[in-house]
Amino acid sequence: MSKVLFESAYEDEIDLERFTSEVARLIKNYDTLLDMEDLILSKAKSFIIARYGEEAATEMENSLADNHDVEIEAPKGELQGDGEVPVAVGAGKAGE
Repeated sequence: MSKVLFESAYEDEIDLERFTSEVARLIKNYDTLLDMEDLILSKAKSFIIARYGEEAATEMENSLADNHDVEIEAPKGELQGDGEVPVAVGAGKAGE
């Protein structure tokens, strides 16, 4: 049964050239598309909060700033717009 489900999920054709073009763009430009510092800090903070609580997370941020010259920026705020998430390139059936 699971074989049938998995096979049917991949029957739609994919515009492989367009998909690989977008993957290449992401690979070549990841440094401008991803905020690695924020990502690392967010993961570290989530880990500390989950294990040791908010107070320990605040201490971690203070230590980063005081002892390691890593300044914590305020969140960038809400995204502007109507809140609708755009469809990813190549997410639909081929030819759409």
